[in-house]
Amino acid sequence: MRYTNNSQAFCPHSMNIILGAWQNPLAPFATRYTANTIEPAESYIMFGLSSPISAFHNRRTSPDRLTAAELKTEVISRCSNAPTINPRYAELAKMACTNTAYIHMVRKVEAIKPWVTQNVTLLGVSVVNMSNMLGKGANCALLDAVSLAETLTSPNYQRRSPIRLHKYVSENIDRRMRERHRSALMQKIVFYGDSKLKG
Repeated sequence: MRYTNNSQAFCPHSMNIILGAWQNPLAPFATRYTANTIEPAESYIMFGLSSPISAFHNRRTSPDRLTAAELKTEVISRCSNAPTINPRYAELAKMACTNTAYIHMVRKVEAIKPWVTQNVTLLGVSVVNMSNMLGKGANCALLDAVSLAETLTSPNYQRRSPIRLHKYVSENIDRRMRERHRSALMQKIVFYGDSKLKG
């Protein structure tokens, strides 16, 4: 049995801190770890920061090209130099294992145009990306798959006539755009803004 616990703290300048803990019931307290590694069966706390790229202190290169050590330094400096952040977050940042540090970048892209093919279709974020504020990415991908299956198994579907598939494609894109707009609205409401006045 696994025990999980997730929490999220919102901070100024559109930054948030995400904690995700996993506790091994047979070994609830981690003992076999160093500054660089942690055993797979050990209990752990996943520590993450989310923010716009412009908020990075280290401008040496693109954020996804920073080394694990540079990422750890970035996390520590952000948590240590912000008076509004609980000092316990800074302690967790100092304990982060450097070989498990990584960065995931989400880029805003324009919605793709409808496509025409009888052999390939797109599902999930390959259609259009969105903010993760509502956690709708996986849900949309599942709905895309269900909608595609219903279209292909429909008695009215004719392989040589792509009209039905065109309807699926349009619904696919429309669903993504609706959820993207909802997520963007929620993000604007939740985050405190990029200035003290907005906060």
